[in-house]
Amino acid sequence: MGPVRAFLSIATFCVVLFHAAGAVAQIQYVTVQADGTGRTLGHAVGMALKEAVTQVNGTQVAATTLSVEVTASLETESESKFANAAASAEAIATKTKGAIKEYRIVNKTRQGNAWNVTVEAAIAKYSAGPQANRLRMAVVPFRMKNNGQQAFRDRLVQDLVTQLTQSRKFAMLDRQFGAERQGELDMLSSGSAPPSEMARLGNTLGTDYLVVGVIEDASQAVRTVSMQSANKTFTLTTANVRLSYRIIDAASGQIKHADSFARSVEEGSVDVLGRSAAEEISRQILETIFPLMVESVSGDVLYVGQGGKSLRLGERFRIVRYGKEIKDSYTKESLGREETDVGIAEIVDVQAKIAKAKVVKQTVDIGKEFAPQSFILRPLKQGQGAPVQSAGASAPAPGRAPAKGAAAEPQATDLKKKSEGNW
Repeated sequence: MGPVRAFLSIATFCVVLFHAAGAVAQIQYVTVQADGTGRTLGHAVGMALKEAVTQVNGTQVAATTLSVEVTASLETESESKFANAAASAEAIATKTKGAIKEYRIVNKTRQGNAWNVTVEAAIAKYSAGPQANRLRMAVVPFRMKNNGQQAFRDRLVQDLVTQLTQSRKFAMLDRQFGAERQGELDMLSSGSAPPSEMARLGNTLGTDYLVVGVIEDASQAVRTVSMQSANKTFTLTTANVRLSYRIIDAASGQIKHADSFARSVEEGSVDVLGRSAAEEISRQILETIFPLMVESVSGDVLYVGQGGKSLRLGERFRIVRYGKEIKDSYTKESLGREETDVGIAEIVDVQAKIAKAKVVKQTVDIGKEFAPQSFILRPLKQGQGAPVQSAGASAPAPGRAPAKGAAAEPQATDLKKKSEGNW
């Protein structure tokens, strides 16, 4: 007897939209083959289907999808029932509430008192969407020198997560609301949700990089200043924030990047400094791993592949042209690429996923020379703002200062920091 084929229309199709990221996560169906052995044909089919679910979603989901009751009902079915493939498949789909969309018996044999079957089944599987394919990063709550810094720490971490998420360069993994997430997973595994929703279990993603840090100081100091000439006394408040952070490879423990933030401000607040710290740290991380890439050029407008709160209207950046790759002579690792300053651009429009920058100055025709992944934007150097030098201008000899009154010329190669290599 040839293979018996059975199909069933989809009972449930769940889609979750992530508005900010524009990514889609959904329940999809995966077709797999699995073998089963049992005392009866129905028992063998049940064991094969359980193995199919295990292949796709693991043993926990399989145990719930094909419960003892479902397996027992299969075992008691007569062989004639399985001759009607469509009816049998429909019964399984109903009992599993869509967790198994369809199946067919590819092969069946009887040896003595045992049945051996091979089934091909379409199993519900959760797909996290394309965002999960990005570089994964998680911000771990920073360590504190004292418990009074907890509120500051929580706001800092949340601001960091917001900034990095809006860059749309990372798959940001939550490390703050684990209890809430676990509550949702517990609900799914309790049996109150359809078995097809069980496919969402067992999909916790591991991170590629951890952002960790230590808050050394987050305080406000109050001091009194007396003006004897005016016979007046003033109270001044100074906010202080000092912290360090690292980016760690989660698998190896290797430190990929490390830096610090220290700032004091008169008549300011710790909260304001915390937001500044989050902005500066996120910019450092993005600058290290994903510099602002010019994705397209239209006239004197550059389209930059980053948006959100990470960019501000009116900000100015150096336009940098990439050159050849440079490798370390000893380790043979990539140190980055040659970088030549060719202009200055100002951010004129910021959207959720992209930004526009207007070319203020240029020493080459960027529109004519543009090619994918050939131009990036870097932050202006300290004191920079004068017209940039020609891309072909030579740098002053090592140890020699520029002529008096002359602007410092850009270096022909602005290598990345050593910590930036091999991301």
